[in-house]
Amino acid sequence: MDLNSTAYTGAWINWSRGPVLGATLTLPNSYGAALVSAVAVLVHLSGTFSWMTVCYVLHQWRTALAKGDGLYHQQQAILRNASSDIGVLWQLYKIGNSWRTVIPHSRRRIAWLVITGVLHLVLFLVAGIVSSQLITAGNETLVKQSACGYLTNLPSSDVVTLEAFQEYVALNLDVERNAGLSLQQVQSCKGTTLDTDVECDAFTRAAHLMTLYNATCPFQDASMCITPDGLAVQVDTGMVDSQLDLGINAPAKDRIKYRHVTTCSPIKQEGFATDWINATSVNITGLEPEPGEMLKFYNYGSALNTNHTFWLTNWWYYTARVGVNIFPAYQLDVLSTFSDDDLQPVSNLASGDSDLALLFLQYHGQYLDEVNDPWFSAHQPGLKLPGSLTPTGLRLADNTASVLGCTHQYQICGTDTQNCSPLMGFQNIQDYNLANNTLGLNDAQLNTTSRVFHALAYSTMMRIVGPLGASVLQANNDMVGDVSLALPDNQWKIEVENLHNVMMTAFLRSIAEYAAGPQEDISQWIVPPQTPIEKQQCQNQILRRDDHMNFSLFAVVLIVIIAILLFVIYFQLESTIRKYQRKSRGGRLRNLRWEKDGLLVLQRIAYEASGLGSWKTPESSSVPMTDTAELFDFPEMDELGKADSVDSEEHGETSGRENTEFISANKQTSIPTTGVHRYP
Repeated sequence: MDLNSTAYTGAWINWSRGPVLGATLTLPNSYGAALVSAVAVLVHLSGTFSWMTVCYVLHQWRTALAKGDGLYHQQQAILRNASSDIGVLWQLYKIGNSWRTVIPHSRRRIAWLVITGVLHLVLFLVAGIVSSQLITAGNETLVKQSACGYLTNLPSSDVVTLEAFQEYVALNLDVERNAGLSLQQVQSCKGTTLDTDVECDAFTRAAHLMTLYNATCPFQDASMCITPDGLAVQVDTGMVDSQLDLGINAPAKDRIKYRHVTTCSPIKQEGFATDWINATSVNITGLEPEPGEMLKFYNYGSALNTNHTFWLTNWWYYTARVGVNIFPAYQLDVLSTFSDDDLQPVSNLASGDSDLALLFLQYHGQYLDEVNDPWFSAHQPGLKLPGSLTPTGLRLADNTASVLGCTHQYQICGTDTQNCSPLMGFQNIQDYNLANNTLGLNDAQLNTTSRVFHALAYSTMMRIVGPLGASVLQANNDMVGDVSLALPDNQWKIEVENLHNVMMTAFLRSIAEYAAGPQEDISQWIVPPQTPIEKQQCQNQILRRDDHMNFSLFAVVLIVIIAILLFVIYFQLESTIRKYQRKSRGGRLRNLRWEKDGLLVLQRIAYEASGLGSWKTPESSSVPMTDTAELFDFPEMDELGKADSVDSEEHGETSGRENTEFISANKQTSIPTTGVHRYP
């Protein structure tokens, strides 16, 4: 979401996952990448120590008192000196192929070791891949912002001083900005999913919170709905969770659920609209009639301190004739109850405990064909277009203005959806929950409810259509100049769905802006939090961001604990088992074979057999050493036919090996210094 906010970095709890699994660490991307790499290295090291532990167990288990052939002893040596599973697999592959001419079933004898190695290799390959997925915890971050609080919802009747007027302008500019950004987000983010683009977060969640279906006409007089089947369309958000959907981070006991139901239908004009009346015969405050100007009034109830709901002028015809058409092709106006309009609807439009909004649509252009949609209805013959090209079948709107009526109802529930208010209008739902606390909500829930109501006041149909006008209409997408393609029969339903998306996007943006602060520099009119619970609300707003990474502390700690456990097992297993092996002859043999199969011990045996060095192994160490820092050649130097080592030549020394005697494993024999040698 494109809000001017700073992400909190550090440890916190995402209560949507609970206190344990929800423990989260947020870091900037650069530090997050380093942590992912560190965990990968840790998993790799854990795999190495795990494999060496497995090899120790296998070596000890396979050690027997009976004699074994060369293949057996090579397997034992490989297990004793294993450092990686893939290295052991390669060595096993080589000896299995090499021994097959001597031992027919050599491959079968190493098969179970190979299977063990492959399973271990696959296990830690998967662990390395999955670990990065386990430790990351999405892109939800807490907001950290100093400008936290509400903008004063100042009614126009209170604007009596310059300071109040400035505050009123700031408030309306913020409303207009929020509506414009919400519309822009809806238009640009269609087709995205919840996680693909953080800039579309508010829209994707808004589109998710919608169920669209047919409903009965919401008005007391069902004949007011003029759809062909007499039905209206209803948009229901369902139960919106304050944590999961609004991002207000809190334990389950402090959450609420909110629901918004909108029901709309085009409504009839017969009996509610006048004919055109000469403007000079009507007394309207502030109106200075032009010559020939005519007015038309719509009487769905009183509004704006008049006896009329809405009125139109035919002046646009005159401006168009002289080439100065100051009106766009579409015009859209809205009046509503519970607003500065003070709409008092007629009894025909009564709809129980709900708010009413009336949208007046005007179209000054032409359609390329008839439109049967009840709100955009157009069947009147069209006018000749300027220029030589005038297609046949052009149609004008049937009505100077068509009216869409929408009712709005709201519902609040506690943690349990059985503890809910009835569906009500905006003022009554506030009194029900805040003034009377009929649901018995705790202080945190009441504060969240207040925050929801404040955001609703910023995202009503009046707050959206008022500043945006006809730009909110999807029908604009089918226009070129003042000519439009014919519209489908359900265009009004498309517009209702789009309006819902814009309103819900604005609602979600307003929820977040309490903690994130407005983007404009209007902080001087923000009312900061006063109580500790209100201040807590400034620290519990979750937003999606792509410049930070989240990690599950539970997963990170679990991986570290497993790694430490594997390290401790490896370093302590040998010494612990050795203590018990001393009590039996078989145990002492296994311990001895583990020492003798070691790489450095095997090297000592090979060098002693070649007469190289005087070796010993201290009692306190398993590392063989020579008595002194003597120098000697590699045994392979004789195979290359070189009597002296490179080091001896550089220092002008000889090794004294011209007549060296090599010691066999079972006897001492004089062997020439040249030729190929077999080492036991």
